[in-house]
Amino acid sequence: VFPPPKKDPRHNCLILLTHSQVIWHCPDDGKSEVLHQEEKRRFRGIFAHPNSYNVWLLSSPHGTKMDLLEELDIERKKIVQTLLVPGSEDGHDAVRVGSSVFIVDTRHGDIIEVALPASAGTGIINSPGISGMQNATVIRRHKGFTRADHVNNVAVHPDLLLANLHGMASNKADKLGIPHSRTRLSALTRTSTGEGGELDQLPGVAVDNVGKWSHGIAFWEHVDSSQQANQPSRIKLISLDSSNGELVSVVLSGPGAKDREREVLWSPDLSHPALQNPNSYDKMTVFSKGLAVQGGVAYFGVSPAKGPKYRLTVNPTLLVAVDLETKVELWAREIESHGLINQVVSEAYLFRPMVEEAEQQTGQEETIDQAQENGSDEQNGTYDHDKVHVTDQETLQEPPEDDSFHPLILDEFSQITTFDLLNRTDKDTCHNDGGITRRLPLNFKEKEVTHKLKTHSNTDMIVTHLCTVNVAPMRDRLLEMGDDAFSEEGQSTNAKFTNRNENLDKIKPGVPSMILIFSDRPGNDIYHFPFLDDWLPLIQKDVLTPLQINVNNIVRMQFAKMTEGSTIRIHSDKGGWVMKSHRVHVPIITHPDIYFMSHSPVDTYMRIPSIPGEVYEFNNAVPHLVRNYGGNRIHLIIDWAEEEPESVTKLTPGQVCFYGGRDGVQC
Repeated sequence: VFPPPKKDPRHNCLILLTHSQVIWHCPDDGKSEVLHQEEKRRFRGIFAHPNSYNVWLLSSPHGTKMDLLEELDIERKKIVQTLLVPGSEDGHDAVRVGSSVFIVDTRHGDIIEVALPASAGTGIINSPGISGMQNATVIRRHKGFTRADHVNNVAVHPDLLLANLHGMASNKADKLGIPHSRTRLSALTRTSTGEGGELDQLPGVAVDNVGKWSHGIAFWEHVDSSQQANQPSRIKLISLDSSNGELVSVVLSGPGAKDREREVLWSPDLSHPALQNPNSYDKMTVFSKGLAVQGGVAYFGVSPAKGPKYRLTVNPTLLVAVDLETKVELWAREIESHGLINQVVSEAYLFRPMVEEAEQQTGQEETIDQAQENGSDEQNGTYDHDKVHVTDQETLQEPPEDDSFHPLILDEFSQITTFDLLNRTDKDTCHNDGGITRRLPLNFKEKEVTHKLKTHSNTDMIVTHLCTVNVAPMRDRLLEMGDDAFSEEGQSTNAKFTNRNENLDKIKPGVPSMILIFSDRPGNDIYHFPFLDDWLPLIQKDVLTPLQINVNNIVRMQFAKMTEGSTIRIHSDKGGWVMKSHRVHVPIITHPDIYFMSHSPVDTYMRIPSIPGEVYEFNNAVPHLVRNYGGNRIHLIIDWAEEEPESVTKLTPGQVCFYGGRDGVQC
């Protein structure tokens, strides 16, 4: 959470979330624009989607006991998708970090980590009412706080979840018969189970002198020009003493940190017309909420204190800008908020990840263009097997029109047929008429069934085409990463399972993989590798969402690479994980001289073509092999179960685990 992002100028615009509006406000010209309005909605969280210029809003509809994630197309000012956050109520904040979104469930005192939802882009995914609404995918619930703590905001650290707790009103706590809770900034430890617990019991951890009913978590590095050159700077927590409407700082690092030195940076002028007519909620007359810090300036909302039922009537609200260095009020503006300002978010915080990813994509396009110039000639059908073949999604490689095979494959095998991959189903949808993902029945993997497959006459028990997906973004990223991405050095920041190489060298010599999710042999304990965080948004958007596969149901997922001349020897996959999961292949980088073949007991072989974007499920309990007579081949391989596994462990960069087969995994 510190240091703050670079290039954070104070003139960037702000996004204000109120009880009924999402407002774009620019400090320089003072102009405001309503991006979205919906009465009695209580917007309290916002994050940008990395793969589109849409944003997601966290809302709590007034009079309900639910929290929603609503995707807003800013350009069209239209909600294009709505998801229910399972088990969350009175949500107060939402923060995206990588492929996870952390949602504050104030009603239960939890911080819910959900998978970043796939964006609807410029389309609209209609929600069939509350009863039929789809759920956001919950990764885990981080526990340690209570309802009485009244969690307001969260800041995400690799090992901690920092939370602002203002405590419940004493009269309400007494009415509910729950203990009182003091105002404090505290933290939970992040664990794979979510049972990390609060660190408040450790001396000096919590910051409890901000004030009563504090809101907002921001950090600022104060470099005092009057200090000597060798004096360290001070890191300050910037927050709001909401009960007094004040902006305060508390020193966390540097001179004054030992005593948690506190300073009031700004106090309200109670005579201001916008601060009149409070209803003296909990003996308060003024209330501050919503805070963002950028360019050394704090921006926050101040309004007359009103009880929860009357916060919809707050209008206007004061939006205040204070220079943190000089403690001078730069301006105080009346905003037609039509409800309390709940959050103030800086444009730099919200959209910088999108800008950075767009810049990376620009760099990728040059690499892709170069590869296309040196790659295959799609028009005349000739292929250079020494190079990776790059194709656009609109010009996917088709298999040869005849059943001609590479001479080397005919030297090794006879009686080869080809599975008709492209004429199996409607390629535009990945699920059946009932909305269920197409699949092979899992009982086809049982020995009694596979032993009866004497020939390939019943292909429906071996393979099924699912649909066509867009693999171009994954292809482009893999090409940019290059061969080093699959090297030991390139995966040094991923996790690693030892005690597998001997078996892999027997079956798949020289065939590297990039593991994102893996399991123990029974398929009960699942391990999320560090690289998953970077890849999940892309995979979720282009693969998992079309296939309607929940990331929490994935047992194993990896990019499997085969270089020219490599082989995967004949084998059938074994273990409990095989019997409970569907094996899905997503070809990304490939060519016509890949021979993925299933084998029957009477020595017949069925070739399954490898075509970019043409997704198929294969019965991996059936013997199979692969030969590569051309350039690189990379498939995304997903093994997913129909029921969620028993446990999920998030591994850290560089972590090493021992894969003990039937004896389990030790990390």
